[in-house]
Formats: sequence, structure tokens, C-alpha cells
Amino acid sequence: MGETPGDGWPAGQMQDTSAAEPGSAAPLSIAEQIRQRLGELSPSERRVARTLLAGPPTIGLESSARLARSAGVSGPTVSRFIAELGFSSYAAFQRTLHEEIAARMMTPALRLRCARAKAQSWPKTATSISGYIRAVRSIVIICQLQA
Repeated sequence: MGETPGDGWPAGQMQDTSAAEPGSAAPLSIAEQIRQRLGELSPSERRVARTLLAGPPTIGLESSARLARSAGVSGPTVSRFIAELGFSSYAAFQRTLHEEIAARMMTPALRLRCARAKAQSWPKTATSISGYIRAVRSIVIICQLQA
């Protein structure tokens, strides 16, 4: 099987800008992170990567056991793969994936309104984690109200 990703997640299509500070480059989507790290992964971890890239993005919203079965690997392999991507847990991976999928489903007009709301709500001087968390929560609420 080749290293070429399938057509489940086209390149660049799952760009998530929710965590980016206004004016900064958007963070890489999960699919882009996977593509960048394919060469660094073990053969078993590459099977998980290929399963995620070849299938619909929602495959990552299934349980880790189901993803492991789909990829033909063990549960701990899925956990190592998720950690390799920089996530603290499978649940954190799923939250980020869910946000990316939701962002893809927004209309362009709604995306623009959310981006403007985020730019206006972003703290100019975030001096603490709690300030950052409050700002992120307010952005989520604004976007949910506009959806």
C-alpha cells in the first residue's frame, strides 16, 4: 500500500483557524499534521494514519477501539499515534477533529462572521491562562449564537 493519502480529507480542506491569534498563521489541520509526520511514524502508526486519511473525517469520531479495528492495529497503537500528533488524549484529538468538521460545515458568510467576532473578542494582552480560557469561551459562545 502506498503512502499517498486517500480522498477522504483533501489537502488543505480542513484548515482550522479557531486557535490562531488574529494576524498569525493558522494552525495545521489534523490531516495536514498527519501528512507531515507520515515518514516519522512506525508501520503500525502509519496504518492508523492511512485509515484516517482514506476514510471520511468522521472515522476519528468513532471510539479508539473501533479506529484500531478499522486500521488493523492495537488500541495502544492508536494511543501512541495520537500522542505522536501532540494530543494529550484521544478525547482531545476528537474535540479538535469535531471542531474542524464543524468549521467545514459552516457557510462562508458564517465563517466570516465568526472570524470577525474572534478578532474583536481576542484579548490584546492575555497575561494568564484563565484570561485566555475566558476569551476562547466567549468566542465559542459568539459562534454558537450565530450558527
